[in-house]
Amino acid sequence: MRAAAASRTYLHADARREQILRDARRLYARRPYAVVTTADIAEATGVSWGLVAHYFGDKRGLYLAVLYSIAEPTATAPISGATLHQRLQNLVDFALSVLERNQESWMAVISGGYASGDAEIAMVIETGRERAAGIVIAALGSDVAAPNPDKLRAAARCIVGLAESAAAEWLHRQRLTRDEVRALLIDSFTAMAAVIRAS
Repeated sequence: MRAAAASRTYLHADARREQILRDARRLYARRPYAVVTTADIAEATGVSWGLVAHYFGDKRGLYLAVLYSIAEPTATAPISGATLHQRLQNLVDFALSVLERNQESWMAVISGGYASGDAEIAMVIETGRERAAGIVIAALGSDVAAPNPDKLRAAARCIVGLAESAAAEWLHRQRLTRDEVRALLIDSFTAMAAVIRAS
C-alpha cells in the first residue's frame, strides 16, 4: 500500500488529475452519485480528499468533470461516406467504439442516477444528448430533406434514446452483443430516414 502511494506522489499535476478522474469514473460506474461520499472518493482514488478538492473543488465538481469527459470524444464524430447507409454505418461504428473505450464514464451516468435537481448536471447531460441528435442529423445530410426541422430533431432524439438503451443492454446488462446493437441502430437509423422522407 505504501509503495503504491509513494509511486503516485511524483505524478505530474496533469497526470494526477487524469488519474483521479479515471478512478472516479470507475467509482461512479459502480455506485450512484447520491450515495458516494468524499471518503469513498479518496479511497477509490488512493489520494487524500484534500488533493481531490484541489483539482475539482468538491464532489459535484468531480462528477461534472466525469460528465464532461464523456462528452468530449463525441464532439469529434466523423460524418463520412458517399451514401446515407455508409454514413450511418460509420457513425454507429464510431459511437460504439467511443462507448466501449469510455464505458465506465458512460455507466456513471446511466446507472448512477445523477444528482436530481442539480440544474448544471442536468444541463450537461441534456447538452450531450442534443449534440448527439445534431450528429445524427448531420449524418442524414441532404438525403433526408425534412420540411419541419423540429420533427427531424425530435426523430433524432428518439434515435439517441434508443442508442442509450441499446448500449445499456450491451455494456451493462449484457443481453445484447455489440454486433446486435450495431445492426439494431443501423436498421433504426435507416427506418427513421425512410419515415422522414415519407412525411
